Amino acid sequence: MNTDNIEDLYPLAPLQRGLLFHSLYNPDRNAYFTQEVWTLRGELNVMHLEDAWRRVIERHSVLRTGFVWEGVDEPLQLVYKRVTVPFVNHDWRAIPAGEQQQRLDHWLEEDRRRPFHFSEAPIMRLILFQLDEDIHQFVWDYHHLLMDGWCRVTILNEVFEIYEGLCRSEPPRLDTPRPYRDYIAWLQQQDPSAAAAYWKRYLDGFTAPTRLPISSPARLTRPSPQSQRGFASQHRALPAELTSELQQLARKNRVTLNTLVQGAWALLLSRYCQEHDVVFGTTVSGRPAELAGVEQMVGLFINTLPVRVRIHEEHNVMEWLKQLQSEQVEQRQYEYSQLAEVHGWSEVARGVPLFESLVVFENYPVKNPSPERRGNLEIRKAHAFERPENPIEVVAWLTSELWVQIDHDNERIEAGFVTRLLSHLETLLQGIAAAPHSRLSELPLLTEPELQQLLYEWNDTAAPFPRDLCVHQLFEAQVERTPESSALVFENEQLSYRELNRRANQLAHYLREKGAEPEVLIGLLFERSWEMVVALLAVLKSGAAYLPLDPAYPPERLDFMMEDAGVKLLLTQRQFAADLLAHKVEEMCLDEIWPALGAYDKQNPECQTSPDNLAYVIYTSGSTGKPKGAMIPHRAVVAHNFAIISRYDLTANDRVLQFAALTFDVAVEEIFPSWACGATVVVRPYRVVNSHRTFLEFLGKERISVVNLSTPYWNELMIELAQSPSLAPSSLRLAAIGGEKGLQEGFTFAQQQVGKGVRLLNVCGPTETTVTNIGYDFSPESEHTQTAGSVPLGRPIANNQFYILDAYLRPVPVGAIGEIYISGDTLARGYLNQPSLSAVKFIPNPFSRRPGMRMYRSGDLGRYLADGNIEFVARLDDQVKVRGFRIELSEIEAVLAQHPGVKESVAVVSEDGDTGKRILAYVVPNLVAPSQVPADPAAAGAEEISARSLRAYLSRSLPDYMIPSVFVLMDQLPLTRNGKVDRRALPAPELTVAEPDEQFVAPEPGIETLVADIWAAVLGQERVSREANFFDLGGHSLLAMQVVARIQETFGIEFPLRHVFGASTLADLAGLIVQEQLKQSNNDEVSQIVSELDQLSDDQARAMLSGQA
Repeated sequence: MNTDNIEDLYPLAPLQRGLLFHSLYNPDRNAYFTQEVWTLRGELNVMHLEDAWRRVIERHSVLRTGFVWEGVDEPLQLVYKRVTVPFVNHDWRAIPAGEQQQRLDHWLEEDRRRPFHFSEAPIMRLILFQLDEDIHQFVWDYHHLLMDGWCRVTILNEVFEIYEGLCRSEPPRLDTPRPYRDYIAWLQQQDPSAAAAYWKRYLDGFTAPTRLPISSPARLTRPSPQSQRGFASQHRALPAELTSELQQLARKNRVTLNTLVQGAWALLLSRYCQEHDVVFGTTVSGRPAELAGVEQMVGLFINTLPVRVRIHEEHNVMEWLKQLQSEQVEQRQYEYSQLAEVHGWSEVARGVPLFESLVVFENYPVKNPSPERRGNLEIRKAHAFERPENPIEVVAWLTSELWVQIDHDNERIEAGFVTRLLSHLETLLQGIAAAPHSRLSELPLLTEPELQQLLYEWNDTAAPFPRDLCVHQLFEAQVERTPESSALVFENEQLSYRELNRRANQLAHYLREKGAEPEVLIGLLFERSWEMVVALLAVLKSGAAYLPLDPAYPPERLDFMMEDAGVKLLLTQRQFAADLLAHKVEEMCLDEIWPALGAYDKQNPECQTSPDNLAYVIYTSGSTGKPKGAMIPHRAVVAHNFAIISRYDLTANDRVLQFAALTFDVAVEEIFPSWACGATVVVRPYRVVNSHRTFLEFLGKERISVVNLSTPYWNELMIELAQSPSLAPSSLRLAAIGGEKGLQEGFTFAQQQVGKGVRLLNVCGPTETTVTNIGYDFSPESEHTQTAGSVPLGRPIANNQFYILDAYLRPVPVGAIGEIYISGDTLARGYLNQPSLSAVKFIPNPFSRRPGMRMYRSGDLGRYLADGNIEFVARLDDQVKVRGFRIELSEIEAVLAQHPGVKESVAVVSEDGDTGKRILAYVVPNLVAPSQVPADPAAAGAEEISARSLRAYLSRSLPDYMIPSVFVLMDQLPLTRNGKVDRRALPAPELTVAEPDEQFVAPEPGIETLVADIWAAVLGQERVSREANFFDLGGHSLLAMQVVARIQETFGIEFPLRHVFGASTLADLAGLIVQEQLKQSNNDEVSQIVSELDQLSDDQARAMLSGQA
């Protein structure tokens, strides 16, 4: 280095250190790189323009600055006395005009890939293209390590002021600017403890970033050719009238337009994320007022810092905005704080961003300026390239109108989502302008057309059904139409509609003698049999309602259910009689009383039931540990029957499998709609589920055309079918699959096994709303099924309405997550004997145009997709917080499900008194041959499944805090009788399964020992284990840079900074050093390096060599 050419040497500003680190860490990304393109029209003196740039570079020391980071304790900036101005001139006049723009676009794209060498100055490029005699395109590339956007205005003004003077032979006399080192000196005088105390207090209690519910990559198409790869922009100008109203409001209340925009964005985040404490980033000028001449200084002053906003919905809008501005004023004295330091002072874990959206209000003219004349030149900005560093960045600026632009990562966020964000931001600003003294909760987010679509157009499901009939009357009407058709099949027994009706009528008359009447509940406790189904129908004909009971339930649970339901009559079989039950009840054993029933009337009993009377009560799990009984009236079942007949296209030709236990409400869907259209119900015997092969053979033998199965059981069948394709039942035309979240990969795999002739439906619906309420027809060609992800829930079936609402019962926008509410004609009356709980879960429907309608709070989180389909996100109780992070366990399960070696998985949170909460993953390996499962060549196969391989696989898609700490491999997951995963039955992991705290393992001699010495010196450790993790020992980005510098000095190689982050342990890092030595060495050195392999463990050497293959 020529020290004669060195003018100054001083430390970096905090933000410069961060930018240098990220630029070195990701050298292939054009992060913090700006490319501006200007059109110059008129007579241009190229020599004077180049001279003007040379003089400006001479004026400002920061433009003659390079950076040093190797061999020093901390990075430094080196100011050179003289630099070569990187000015290049291209003459393209000979190129046809039609080709010039195409070639320029290509050149600009290639230019963006050209890296800067940060140790060389100036870190900028100046390129001029002459397209015609009086038309030039001027390109200015620079890196934000040098300066921020405020400085570019100063520099351009100086360049063209000097240029004009040179053209007139009168160079202007400009004041000498203060050097950037004066700002660095000011920074070093600030009290870091005061800043730390402020930011700790400001961010106290905030533990996880505010994340917009952006679409996953699975939902996106690739970026359009018109957008920059990786990000895109949308902008809009607010109407002039609204802009004027906002300006007047700001002046009147002494707040800034910036505060209004930030307040609107905070409200938008709150509404989208369902959070009342949000954080986003903002860009501040960073120029301290007490530093004289700071406004004319050139350098990097601008800073990015968090803005925390608490939203109390009852607060007055304007008072809330004034408080927000007051907090911003207090924050100004700490604007110099480095974001990385602020992050460290917060409770948000290292490695997780403090915020994911940024709001910038630009007070300088950088957006679409009108042409400016400089002498004979007309100067117009053509466009600029600058890559956003956050998934979403909101930029606002004021001309005659208030403009808002959103730059976004177009590989994570779809354009339609951003369009809606802009619309909703404008709606909130309109609300603020129109009603500044209203409550925050009263500010509208959605436009009237959006509300109309969400509440009514997508819920336009009204369809006729016989509102004055009861369930059994539908059956009786079908008996009149097709008396001899087959209604019920069990084993070798087959009953026609006429015969089934007669037997049910006889039992119904008998039950009336025993006291059956409307609103009386009769228990049904049967093994699978035709008697079970006759009893079900007979209870309804008697006027009573039935309570299904499962013989497999513990006696205590059966007793609770019957006592809670006030059951006095029990229809059962002798084998389940008195010795099983402690509850006082009159037992009627159907296998004993059947001969006597022959004397009873075979005609239909006179109907004593109204559609509002109870049809059945089904108990579901309760959060208190005691089950709760959902009361379903006849009208709900009748409405459901007709909706299912329509949705499933049921006809008299169908043979519908009755698979579910009566205690599972799917049985209602299997039986009653089938009878209402004249189909045959085939009851499965117990024995056919002993093996999947036997079950598939049963489907074929019984010519089953429609099945309704739980997702886990269906997936198991498809794996069996993949191994034995000949078992595919040719009669099957429809499979309704539900109960758990359906994955695209699973449905695609199933479609391949059963063929396109079988219709696959993803269905869903809680017991409280009468089985299925929503469904999605799966198609491999659908836009929702092109990539991995979950299958949508779909759209509501007839006479059902779905709403996705926030905590204030406001509809959330398309794409935003909210709780799913269900309304319509299929709602339960409530919970038996639990009026308080019923009042909480079943509430008045404020959106219905029919008086008296209610809606059910499902407890499911979902969101609308842009086409009106609804996507399930998670259960409310699946949202857990582990070590301060909000985690959706379903997201972990979804990623595991995409691993070809994983058949099934479930993630749970376990709380240990010593270690606190931890995530456990229970995994069933996939034993299907790889050719039978959609393959991911990057993932391990089934034979390689281990905790280590699964952890590595998940780490490709999930942040560290979402990686389970324990993986438990199982032969199968425990299921409830309803076919859902029984989380309570999951075994506790052995204590030895969890990985223990790091124990000291001595580094191997040679490279590992040298790396350990480097770590020890940088981290201030006495010794370092070969299994240690750099960041667990207190390492951070700046220390990582020191490690890289020492590695490069010690081993004489170029060593990428990202390797420090990519290596799990010291031993891994040593292996990466050997890999880099092999890559960078000549043949004479290879033998020496290979000899060093002897110093590595066998496993590490093998892993290193495989990385070279």
